[in-house]
Amino acid sequence: MDAFGAEAAGPGLIPWPFDAERVEEDMFALAIGRNGPARGRAGLSVEGCRILARQFRAAAEARHARLTLLPAGACPLDFHRLVPVPDAILALGATHPDARAWLQRHWGIAEAPRQVTYLPGRKAGRRLARGHRAMVFGFFTRGGNPMPVVRRAEEHYPRLVFGLTERPLT
Repeated sequence: MDAFGAEAAGPGLIPWPFDAERVEEDMFALAIGRNGPARGRAGLSVEGCRILARQFRAAAEARHARLTLLPAGACPLDFHRLVPVPDAILALGATHPDARAWLQRHWGIAEAPRQVTYLPGRKAGRRLARGHRAMVFGFFTRGGNPMPVVRRAEEHYPRLVFGLTERPLT
């Protein structure tokens, strides 16, 4: 279990390429599309849309900088460490249909899990044999469950038993 814990810990991010210019362009296109001539005088001007896009870019750059500073073990269950996304897929970008399809096929979800936490002291949900112990993690996913990651972990750690319990938020 200790070896698994060490291998599974990472920054908790998919290292997608970050293009600040593209972020600004996309935001401008979105803003101008929502505030175009059909909206009348109530919408933003073209210059207002440019300002909004620059502000959004600055916020995205700041967020990206914060995320790149996360320590290597910030996430106790980093899917990218367990099932790495190939460089060719990373180069496509997070929104590319082929990249999302790869994640869905190999992770069971199309984006990294959120708020991954190791839950010390939590029980495995059943009585364990003498000398056995459990590692329990909690996280949120959207659009599926990560059974492919669980299966990959089972292959690499055949002496460990893995379980996945889904719990709705409501």
